[in-house]
Amino acid sequence: MDLPKNARVAVVDNEPKEVKDLLAVLAKKGIGALYYVGPSAFPADPLTGIRLLFLDLELEGLQSSSPTTKASTAVGVLKKLVSPDNGPLVVVIWTDHQEDAAQVKAALQQAVKMPLFVACIAKSDCETVDETGERRFSLDLIQTQLDAQLSSAEIDVFGLYVDWENAVFKGTVQLAARLSSVADDNGEKWHEIMSRAFHKLYKTECDKNDLVGAKEQFLCACHLYNDGLVSSVNNALSKMQLGVSEEFKFKEEKLSDEIENALRNRLNAFLFYDRISHAFVAPGDVFAVRGGAGADANLLKAILRDFGANCELLDSISQSENIKLCKVIVTPLCDVAQNKKLTVPNVCKFDRYAWAVLACGDMRSGFKNPKTDYAYNVLKGFEYDGVVYDLLIDLCAIGTEVVDIESMDWLFTLKPAILADVQSKAANQLNRIGICAVK
Repeated sequence: MDLPKNARVAVVDNEPKEVKDLLAVLAKKGIGALYYVGPSAFPADPLTGIRLLFLDLELEGLQSSSPTTKASTAVGVLKKLVSPDNGPLVVVIWTDHQEDAAQVKAALQQAVKMPLFVACIAKSDCETVDETGERRFSLDLIQTQLDAQLSSAEIDVFGLYVDWENAVFKGTVQLAARLSSVADDNGEKWHEIMSRAFHKLYKTECDKNDLVGAKEQFLCACHLYNDGLVSSVNNALSKMQLGVSEEFKFKEEKLSDEIENALRNRLNAFLFYDRISHAFVAPGDVFAVRGGAGADANLLKAILRDFGANCELLDSISQSENIKLCKVIVTPLCDVAQNKKLTVPNVCKFDRYAWAVLACGDMRSGFKNPKTDYAYNVLKGFEYDGVVYDLLIDLCAIGTEVVDIESMDWLFTLKPAILADVQSKAANQLNRIGICAVK
């Protein structure tokens, strides 16, 4: 397993002399680490993105404490230092007092709500004697101990996760260096040339849509700049030596139905939409019309008929809490970026939208036989706030209006690939010619 780059290693130990060699060994491998002598030195906000934590049990005042006290202290240290949103983490219980480690390991695994792997490693097992007779830490021995402590499957999957993050970091660095090179000047002119480069990227993206603030201009420039990130990360990944064993294989056997269903729905949520809120209307935004199913019962029934809803279902929708009438913004991105929306100057701007239905619970089973080719079940089986939904868009019901975000509830924004698919199908629907034939 390769260790994480970009300072995603943390060490908690109250003896700087013992930590000095460990930090030096990591530094020689290009691995940055955050060092804390104890909780008093922790940052105000818990850290995110930490993948490896070396945790000493003999912190200040705990030298003669019971294993129970050390365990509760270790849990408190981890909760204060690392955010619950951190993601997968390996904790190395870093002590020569291995008699206490088992109880600490059990306490950590029970109390912490994150993917957590715990290894108990004696400091003395990771030391070698150098040519001067000094005992120093060895990174090879640390990795050997980690591999021995964790099962092959655990360390291989975690290693791939770290490899991917390292590739993202490397790809970002390469992309930044590539953009910087357009200046072709390492001296006083670099600042001016790069400032001009970002302005050119912003104008290319936005055309006649003049933005005043530097932040807004930079964000628009990054829309183009970020397009290169995916290929840069993929290139970095393709050249990496992945840190997995030769015997490693991904799990092909199905798990329980409950786990399989939850996994599918959560992966779909990851692939289908984002929940990054913004103060403006953006292409792909999905809004719920306030008033529930009764907001516009006739429109809702007409849409559901296109999706093959039976009479019993249509009669029950006005009373159901399992269905939401929604609007999906399908305005082309170039209209937003280049200020081409239908506009009344200084008054309002119009957006294009398609009517949609968000269904959960018993309502999900009522739409099996769409009656038209423009009844589009775009997202089927995804999790949102712990509930499984389907999103059904009726491409026959497309309109243009001033979208008042104060009168609706923003839910999420469709991923670019999903939005492009919806917009493509909407364009085909609007442009279909039809065939005339004498019978």
